[in-house]
Amino acid sequence: LRYEVGEMVRSSERLGPQLVRLIFHDCVDMCDGCINLNNQDNNGLLAPIEALRPFVTKYSQYLTRTDVWAVAGMTAAETMQPRTKFDYRFEVYGRPTCDAAGFSETAGPERELPGVNLTTEQLLEYFRQHFNFDADETVAIMGAHTLGELNEENSGLVDGEWVQDETTLDNEFLRRVLDGNFDIEVAANGNAIWERNGGGDDDFFLNADLALAYDFAGSMDPNGFVTCNFAGTTANLGASNCASASTSAKLAEYASNGALWLEDFRNVFEKMVNNGINTTELLEVGLPSGNAAAPPSASPVVQLSAVVAAQSIGYLLLFA
Repeated sequence: LRYEVGEMVRSSERLGPQLVRLIFHDCVDMCDGCINLNNQDNNGLLAPIEALRPFVTKYSQYLTRTDVWAVAGMTAAETMQPRTKFDYRFEVYGRPTCDAAGFSETAGPERELPGVNLTTEQLLEYFRQHFNFDADETVAIMGAHTLGELNEENSGLVDGEWVQDETTLDNEFLRRVLDGNFDIEVAANGNAIWERNGGGDDDFFLNADLALAYDFAGSMDPNGFVTCNFAGTTANLGASNCASASTSAKLAEYASNGALWLEDFRNVFEKMVNNGINTTELLEVGLPSGNAAAPPSASPVVQLSAVVAAQSIGYLLLFA
């Protein structure tokens, strides 16, 4: 499965970032293999869901849909790393899906996704509440914006990207947030958005992105227009200066050390694919212990004995 997904990612520039985004949206509150496509914030996710359907069917004897999505997201992230590479470890399987609760693959439960106009504390609170991430983990996971692009049809904002090389998982996004040189613009929906000056490359950033470096608390209106100045902008935004964000030191550390960020991002991503799940109830990848219990909500898995499942999955995931 990992080999097959890796080949797909290498042959499609758009699929890798889409798979990473799919995992984030699936794992808000709990990973369950379901997305509510009626929520505009999930626009654009049908493509990766459809790309993974053949694998969901092919491996249904061993893996749930949630497992397949998790493997695919980790494989995509691992494949898109630059020269410095860290292995993504898929250690348990049998994750439940939302089907038992009356939902389905593309009609999942409603989940709260982060807004674009978050202050530093609001950003940290969102990830504390919905992912149990601490501040450092939040900075690490936000670095995923180095992948993919903004799409006006999906977001209502603009067409553009955060960085020019949107298919390489590196710390370029974090370095650009730290470097600054932003000017404030008006997006298609009337919300504020930041554009990096120079080069005309259509690189855009959200208030939630810049909140890693600057604290806009008390200085941002409902449409995201900031009224305090900061070193990273060329605009004249007001008489007062924005405070530095509580996350600015970790941002600077990651911006200067790409290998450190890649390793920490890997660790946070692995944590994310188990969000909301009691992993002690799942089966371990590898050789059977002889007394492993089958997961309660993984109907394709429970049809196998724990021994056969553990042996088979070890070869499928570790040696494919």
